[in-house]
Amino acid sequence: MGMCAIRRMRTACGESRGLSEAPVQVFSEVEFPDVRAFWTLPIILGWDAFLIPEGSDYFVFNSHDEVISFVCRTKERYEQLLDTFRDWDIEKSDWYFH
Repeated sequence: MGMCAIRRMRTACGESRGLSEAPVQVFSEVEFPDVRAFWTLPIILGWDAFLIPEGSDYFVFNSHDEVISFVCRTKERYEQLLDTFRDWDIEKSDWYFH
């Protein structure tokens, strides 16, 4: 079900290759609703996935262990992201990345 959904979503974005051949989906800044839709699938289905904003100093990792990690180049950036999402009651941990 998940692979069918992702295949159809990628096709709608003009990508006909499978994930094994092209394991990345690139979005422009105006496609933010699409990014959210694509990012929802790994969360719901428990897939490992990376969200890497262009030109940023961080990435987000969704683990099949139901943990989402912010991985930042600096502690200051990490604290900024935590502050941005403070309403989500995020738990600080070095569970996966050190």
